[in-house]
Amino acid sequence: MGAAPEPLHPLITMSWAYGDGTVFTTRPPRAASRFLRFQGTRAARDQRTAAYLPLSGTAVGIASRATLTPAILALLEEAGLPIPAAHYGYPDERGYERLLARLAQQRHRIAVTHQHPLEQIPAPAWWIDPRLLADLNDKALLSRWVPRAHCPRRVVAPLDEVRQAARGFRIPFLLKASTGWSSGAGLAVRIISSPAQVQAVIKEWRGLETVVVEEFQTFTRNLCLNYATDGKRIRYLGSGEQRVDGTAYLGSWVDQEAEAPKAAVALGHEIMERGRRQGYVGIAGLDLGITRNGRPVAFDLNFRTCGSTFSVLYRDALRRRSREASCSDTIRAVGRHGAQRMLASARAAMRAGIFLPCAIFTPVLETRQTHPVVYGLVLGRDRSAVEENRTRLARAGLG
Repeated sequence: MGAAPEPLHPLITMSWAYGDGTVFTTRPPRAASRFLRFQGTRAARDQRTAAYLPLSGTAVGIASRATLTPAILALLEEAGLPIPAAHYGYPDERGYERLLARLAQQRHRIAVTHQHPLEQIPAPAWWIDPRLLADLNDKALLSRWVPRAHCPRRVVAPLDEVRQAARGFRIPFLLKASTGWSSGAGLAVRIISSPAQVQAVIKEWRGLETVVVEEFQTFTRNLCLNYATDGKRIRYLGSGEQRVDGTAYLGSWVDQEAEAPKAAVALGHEIMERGRRQGYVGIAGLDLGITRNGRPVAFDLNFRTCGSTFSVLYRDALRRRSREASCSDTIRAVGRHGAQRMLASARAAMRAGIFLPCAIFTPVLETRQTHPVVYGLVLGRDRSAVEENRTRLARAGLG
């Protein structure tokens, strides 16, 4: 990629889905950190807040000031991802909460990626009914949105009755946490291979009212299909092929090979339509598995941006820029040797055409617990090249 390339143009902007002037935030609140990866501290919740600012369109995003330093803005602009002048920055957790309160008082319409407490964003300021967002993401309510023929066998039970409920399932089976808060990266799912594991999960998930017992299925493909709706139209954005280890999410391939079959796209459209009819507006990443006989099965619904969404939205723009960027996978790299070295490595990799930064976080005070972090896409002409470039990035300190 040469210096100062033309801006990358995404498939859609956030304003396509949320509407002109809508304020949006991708930051999870403290209350939502239990089942989200890398979200246990304030710094972790801030790290990716600027990722979707270049896609704002005529909507207005919120991001941590630690993701908006002059050095970061210069690097993102060189990558073709300039941050629009119209955005809101906040200094810390309390500043974020005060900003939300002020925007609500000023009668802005606020769209959230992650469920927020009503004390932080009163219901009149929400862009949709907050109860709907909770219901769409609650794993216990999957069958409300997925046609029965494409839903795994499952039962919902109180946490203290899960052992009895599991008797009708062959080992291994799955336990899934039922919550209206966001969950991701497999943190709300456990593969159960013994009765002792059930007891351990009951202890770990103390405080939850209900859990899901679900059959374990082996899929030939594990896909996340991305959609968007403005409340009237539904648009299929593309899919990523998820890399997982057990239930843990590792990343998403986005390339021609990752495209979903027509039956899966149709199923995802039906799920999205059911949500739209109830009032949903925004983006969704729907996790579908393909069985050996080609049947798509929806096993998890995420009515928000997901791990593959950024890649999918910039897929075509990256391919137009270079054939050497026809394939991508996500990466999170911790700058253990300081922000300056991390930014230099990211810039060198970007100029070599093997890396696209999408969110960069440089804390004011670096500690053993708070390091600078960069999120981005490893690029290559195919998956083999991406793996080679991933190794190159790791040697440069971006592994």
